[in-house]
Amino acid sequence: MEKQSSKVHTRQRILSEAVRVIRETGTKGISVAALMKRVGLTHGGFYAHFASREALVEEVLKHMFHEASTFKPAVSVTQPAPKLAGFIDRYLSEAHRNAPAQGYPLTALVSEVAHLSQPTRQLFAQGVDALHTSLILQRSQAALKQRTLELMA
Repeated sequence: MEKQSSKVHTRQRILSEAVRVIRETGTKGISVAALMKRVGLTHGGFYAHFASREALVEEVLKHMFHEASTFKPAVSVTQPAPKLAGFIDRYLSEAHRNAPAQGYPLTALVSEVAHLSQPTRQLFAQGVDALHTSLILQRSQAALKQRTLELMA
Protein backbone atom coordinates (compact mmCIF):
# COMPACT_ATOMS: atom_id res chain seq x y z
CA MET A 1 0.00 0.00 0.00
CA GLU A 2 2.87 2.37 0.84
CA LYS A 3 4.49 1.69 -2.55
CA GLN A 4 1.24 2.66 -4.31
CA SER A 5 1.03 5.84 -2.24
CA SER A 6 4.61 6.69 -3.17
CA LYS A 7 3.86 6.12 -6.86
CA VAL A 8 0.82 8.40 -6.68
CA HIS A 9 2.90 11.05 -4.90
CA THR A 10 5.66 10.81 -7.52
CA ARG A 11 3.15 11.06 -10.36
CA GLN A 12 1.67 14.16 -8.72
CA ARG A 13 5.14 15.73 -8.41
CA ILE A 14 5.77 15.15 -12.11
CA LEU A 15 2.35 16.51 -13.04
CA SER A 16 2.72 19.60 -10.82
CA GLU A 17 6.09 20.45 -12.31
CA ALA A 18 4.79 19.87 -15.84
CA VAL A 19 1.85 22.21 -15.15
CA ARG A 20 4.25 24.90 -13.95
CA VAL A 21 6.58 24.52 -16.94
CA ILE A 22 3.81 24.36 -19.53
CA ARG A 23 2.16 27.48 -18.09
CA GLU A 24 5.47 29.32 -18.32
CA THR A 25 6.86 28.03 -21.62
CA GLY A 26 4.12 26.13 -23.43
CA THR A 27 3.92 22.49 -24.38
CA LYS A 28 7.14 22.60 -26.41
CA GLY A 29 9.04 24.26 -23.58
CA ILE A 30 10.46 21.15 -21.96
CA SER A 31 11.44 17.62 -22.85
CA VAL A 32 10.63 14.54 -20.81
CA ALA A 33 14.30 14.29 -19.80
CA ALA A 34 14.44 17.92 -18.67
CA LEU A 35 11.15 17.60 -16.78
CA MET A 36 12.30 14.49 -14.97
CA LYS A 37 15.62 16.16 -14.11
CA ARG A 38 13.69 19.07 -12.57
CA VAL A 39 11.75 16.57 -10.44
CA GLY A 40 14.92 14.70 -9.52
CA LEU A 41 14.07 11.47 -11.28
CA THR A 42 15.42 9.55 -14.25
CA HIS A 43 14.08 9.90 -17.77
CA GLY A 44 13.14 6.22 -17.84
CA GLY A 45 11.05 6.60 -14.69
CA PHE A 46 8.64 8.85 -16.57
CA TYR A 47 7.04 5.90 -18.35
CA ALA A 48 6.07 4.27 -15.06
CA HIS A 49 3.67 7.21 -14.61
CA PHE A 50 2.61 8.28 -18.11
CA ALA A 51 2.27 6.30 -21.33
CA SER A 52 3.74 9.11 -23.43
CA ARG A 53 4.58 12.79 -23.50
CA GLU A 54 1.22 13.39 -25.20
CA ALA A 55 -0.55 11.61 -22.32
CA LEU A 56 1.25 13.93 -19.90
CA VAL A 57 0.18 17.01 -21.87
CA GLU A 58 -3.42 15.80 -21.81
CA GLU A 59 -3.24 15.27 -18.03
CA VAL A 60 -1.72 18.73 -17.63
CA LEU A 61 -4.61 20.27 -19.57
CA LYS A 62 -7.18 18.44 -17.46
CA HIS A 63 -5.41 19.58 -14.31
CA MET A 64 -5.14 23.20 -15.50
CA PHE A 65 -8.81 23.45 -16.43
CA HIS A 66 -9.85 21.81 -13.18
CA GLU A 67 -7.80 24.40 -11.28
CA ALA A 68 -9.23 27.18 -13.43
CA SER A 69 -12.73 26.08 -12.50
CA THR A 70 -11.90 26.89 -8.88
CA PHE A 71 -10.93 30.48 -9.82
CA LYS A 72 -14.49 31.39 -10.74
CA PRO A 73 -15.85 34.61 -9.35
CA ALA A 74 -18.21 34.52 -6.43
CA VAL A 75 -21.17 36.08 -8.23
CA SER A 76 -23.49 37.86 -5.88
CA VAL A 77 -27.24 37.43 -6.25
CA THR A 78 -27.81 41.11 -5.70
CA GLN A 79 -24.81 42.48 -7.62
CA PRO A 80 -23.42 40.03 -10.17
CA ALA A 81 -21.84 42.67 -12.44
CA PRO A 82 -19.31 44.05 -9.91
CA LYS A 83 -18.22 40.52 -8.95
CA LEU A 84 -17.73 39.57 -12.58
CA ALA A 85 -15.88 42.84 -13.19
CA GLY A 86 -13.58 41.98 -10.27
CA PHE A 87 -12.89 38.59 -11.80
CA ILE A 88 -12.03 40.21 -15.15
CA ASP A 89 -9.82 42.79 -13.43
CA ARG A 90 -7.89 40.01 -11.66
CA TYR A 91 -7.54 38.09 -14.92
CA LEU A 92 -6.16 41.17 -16.71
CA SER A 93 -4.00 42.34 -13.81
CA GLU A 94 -0.23 42.77 -13.80
CA ALA A 95 -0.02 40.19 -11.01
CA HIS A 96 -1.70 37.59 -13.22
CA ARG A 97 0.42 38.60 -16.20
CA ASN A 98 3.63 38.42 -14.17
CA ALA A 99 2.90 35.00 -12.67
CA PRO A 100 2.38 32.69 -15.64
CA ALA A 101 2.99 29.59 -13.53
CA GLN A 102 -0.27 30.35 -11.70
CA GLY A 103 -2.25 31.57 -14.71
CA TYR A 104 -5.16 30.31 -16.71
CA PRO A 105 -4.74 27.59 -19.34
CA LEU A 106 -6.12 29.97 -21.97
CA THR A 107 -3.32 32.42 -21.36
CA ALA A 108 -0.67 29.73 -21.41
CA LEU A 109 -1.79 27.69 -24.39
CA VAL A 110 -4.04 29.62 -26.76
CA SER A 111 -1.17 30.33 -29.16
CA GLU A 112 -0.26 26.61 -29.29
CA VAL A 113 -3.66 25.02 -29.75
CA ALA A 114 -3.31 24.63 -33.51
CA HIS A 115 -0.09 22.66 -33.01
CA LEU A 116 -1.50 20.19 -30.49
CA SER A 117 -2.80 16.76 -31.44
CA GLN A 118 -6.49 16.44 -32.26
CA PRO A 119 -7.38 14.72 -28.95
CA THR A 120 -5.47 17.38 -27.00
CA ARG A 121 -7.15 20.19 -28.97
CA GLN A 122 -10.48 18.60 -28.17
CA LEU A 123 -9.62 18.54 -24.45
CA PHE A 124 -8.63 22.20 -24.67
CA ALA A 125 -11.91 23.09 -26.40
CA GLN A 126 -13.91 21.17 -23.79
CA GLY A 127 -12.08 23.01 -21.01
CA VAL A 128 -12.76 26.40 -22.62
CA ASP A 129 -16.42 25.49 -23.12
CA ALA A 130 -16.77 24.38 -19.50
CA LEU A 131 -15.26 27.63 -18.19
CA HIS A 132 -17.41 29.71 -20.52
CA THR A 133 -20.57 27.82 -19.58
CA SER A 134 -19.75 28.11 -15.91
CA LEU A 135 -19.37 31.88 -16.11
CA ILE A 136 -22.57 32.24 -18.14
CA LEU A 137 -24.50 29.98 -15.77
CA GLN A 138 -23.27 31.84 -12.72
CA ARG A 139 -24.23 35.14 -14.28
CA SER A 140 -27.59 33.80 -15.49
CA GLN A 141 -28.39 32.17 -12.15
CA ALA A 142 -27.55 35.36 -10.29
CA ALA A 143 -29.71 37.41 -12.66
CA LEU A 144 -32.56 34.88 -12.38
CA LYS A 145 -32.39 34.93 -8.58
CA GLN A 146 -32.37 38.72 -8.60
CA ARG A 147 -35.38 38.84 -10.93
CA THR A 148 -37.22 36.32 -8.75
CA LEU A 149 -36.57 38.44 -5.67
CA GLU A 150 -37.83 41.53 -7.49
CA LEU A 151 -41.02 39.76 -8.55
CA MET A 152 -41.61 38.43 -5.05
CA ALA A 153 -41.17 41.88 -3.46
